[in-house]
Amino acid sequence: GLAYSGGQAAVNYFRAFELLDNKDQLATTLRKYCARSGVPMASLMPETHPFQPDSKRKPKQLEAIAAAFRARGEAGGKNIWILKQSELNQGKGCVLMDDLDRITAFLSEVAEDAGAWVVQQYVARPLLYVGERKFDIRCWVVVRHGPRAALQELPVCGLGDSFAQLQPRLPPRGEDLPYVR
Repeated sequence: GLAYSGGQAAVNYFRAFELLDNKDQLATTLRKYCARSGVPMASLMPETHPFQPDSKRKPKQLEAIAAAFRARGEAGGKNIWILKQSELNQGKGCVLMDDLDRITAFLSEVAEDAGAWVVQQYVARPLLYVGERKFDIRCWVVVRHGPRAALQELPVCGLGDSFAQLQPRLPPRGEDLPYVR
């Protein structure tokens, strides 16, 4: 995908970086990191479950999603989940649902060749940028490898080449995504 900053195209993904670029792989990578480091996953992102329709783990994935939905329901509050195709962006292919039977039916009907999905607890009141725009912050870091690399300070450079990816406008309330009750 491309984002634009000052009329200039800027790349916001890199080939062969699927562990960070694809939503399902990012969730899996962060889950592994959290398990190794003891960092709570909830401190990094809302409850998130990768879903691969062509996987032998599909029944386990559906049960994990159902368990998370039921646990959220028992905790009280709104229980809305967003289903996103892993490789799409800009809200394309996203669906909001608040009914477990519909979520399960929807995911069960996803074609095996449709690619991976992410099922994530919906953030009903996100932090918004000026002008009520949703945004994300992305940071790529290159670390030099070598015997002396760990002994040297890593300089921060390239900040002048940064850009922000903003949603062009905030859609009218209730119309931002298809919402299935």
